Formats: sequence, structure tokens, C-alpha cells
Amino acid sequence: MAKAKPDDSTPEQPTAIGRLAFPPEQRAAFQRMMAEKLEQAARLDKAGKVIDRANAIRDGLIPPPWAEQLLKPASIKTKTKKEGPKERRVKTLARGIWPPDGNPPPELSPGEIIKEIGKACQKGEVVSSRQTILRALGRLPR
Repeated sequence: MAKAKPDDSTPEQPTAIGRLAFPPEQRAAFQRMMAEKLEQAARLDKAGKVIDRANAIRDGLIPPPWAEQLLKPASIKTKTKKEGPKERRVKTLARGIWPPDGNPPPELSPGEIIKEIGKACQKGEVVSSRQTILRALGRLPR
């Protein structure tokens, strides 16, 4: 290739040599067009990945996104019920009877536990049900 020789060309009247072949407006338009093509290529690449994933799901190579929720352990799904005011009252009474944590000894029967809690209640106070007392103390499941 021969080297271009400097001449008296201007941007308004370019010559066919090197960078002077196009005026600045055309160069800017060409650069914008190239940037748009790069952006379009990036969008097509991303779309290709999405299509490949959809094909893999269709062919059974990977599980669908909604199936991932089914694969989670069951303990995450279930919510534990908040204890109510009656259970809190039973736990407070139990801490007074069996310090420090309020857990009755394992040798006590459920009937004896209920009697002890009933004795600890003040006059005029409603005693919680058998189930509430035993559930609050961990003797009955939720």
C-alpha cells in the first residue's frame, strides 16, 4: 500500500485518502451506526441465552423456574404460629413455679402440670385450657 500524501483537502471537500475520505458529520453518523450495531448484538446475545434456556427447559435438561420452589425444604414453607396472650401468661406462671426457664420436670404428668398452673393463678383469673397449658410448655405439638 502506498502512503497518502498530504494535500490541500478540507472537510467540506475531502479526498479519497485515509481519514479525510468522509466529512465529520458522516464519521459521526458512522460511529453512531456502529454503536447501535454493538448494542443490537448485545441484545441478540442476551435474547439467545434466554431462548437457549427455554429450549433446555422444554427438553427437560434443567428444571423450570417454578419447579425450584417445589424443591425447597418444607420447613421454609411452614410458618410457626405466634403465641397468644394466654400462652404468654402460662409461660410466666411456669417460670414462677419451675425456675429459671419454666420447664416442668419430665416426670410430672400432664394432669399434675395443669393442677400446678391452676394453683398459681390468682383469684378471679381465668385458667387457660388444658391444651393451651400443655402447648405453651411444649408438651403438645402445634
